[in-house]
Amino acid sequence: MKSYRYLAAAALLSLCLLPKASLAQSVQIRIADASLIKYAVSADGNVYLRNISDFDNTWLGCCQYYWIPLNTDSGKAMYSAMLSAAMTHTPIFLYGPKTGGAIVQVGQF
Repeated sequence: MKSYRYLAAAALLSLCLLPKASLAQSVQIRIADASLIKYAVSADGNVYLRNISDFDNTWLGCCQYYWIPLNTDSGKAMYSAMLSAAMTHTPIFLYGPKTGGAIVQVGQF
């Protein structure tokens, strides 16, 4: 039960730490089953989301256009939320620049 509290606290913290300008310039994509997201954890400290265009073909294709930075607490919380949704095969929303860049918000709402 404690791990859920820590995850929830980390997710809330990530929302507070997001730069407002980047969130305002981002667009949303809904992924019906988070377990279908293909990703690669890289030595540069990023998690690259490799197949976002499989869920919405208006987004860029493979392979390193979208990433979650793991060098921040908010990035770690977003990656954790994505993995939690993947484990339960539930939907997840990602916010990021459609033209490529860092994912700025992850959630289930």
